Amino acid sequence: VKAAEKPKYAPANFEGTGFAINNKGYLVTSLHMIKGADSIFVENGTTTRTLTKLVFSDPSIDIAVLKIENEELSKGWSVPFVFSNRTLDLGEKVYTLGYPREDVVYGEGSLSSLNGFKGDTTMYQISIPVNPGNSGGPLLDEQGAVVGLVRGKITSAEATGFAVKSKEIINTINA
Repeated sequence: VKAAEKPKYAPANFEGTGFAINNKGYLVTSLHMIKGADSIFVENGTTTRTLTKLVFSDPSIDIAVLKIENEELSKGWSVPFVFSNRTLDLGEKVYTLGYPREDVVYGEGSLSSLNGFKGDTTMYQISIPVNPGNSGGPLLDEQGAVVGLVRGKITSAEATGFAVKSKEIINTINA
């Protein structure tokens, strides 16, 4: 009788960005980054790779809310972000932070459309190049408030990205 083989797990098939929404261990990211994952880990400058669980998702706007399973790790977090549900103006300066590679990458640009791809009113179009790994990161205004969540880009267009509007995220989480 042949002994059963242990299943082999692939380490970190996908990497992306997410950000804390409070110091109770809740984070938000893009659902497409974690969809189908058998496990989800997060890490930052003060927290080594730690297990999270999916607690909420909305495929219609591609968001996922995660919770760190070890609550002790997030108690001391200083959460620098607040959500803003105001509507942005066309041409307004916006900024991204994300991890398309190992180091954080800062992006600066402007709001190029009040709607997303094919007129999607749940998203903004931004003039900031985004890459795989930027998904799930915050879109910030000049005051540092979260005004969106980076979703992706059109591969056929340079320096174009899309972000889910923060008011859509707030309304979905509060529903």
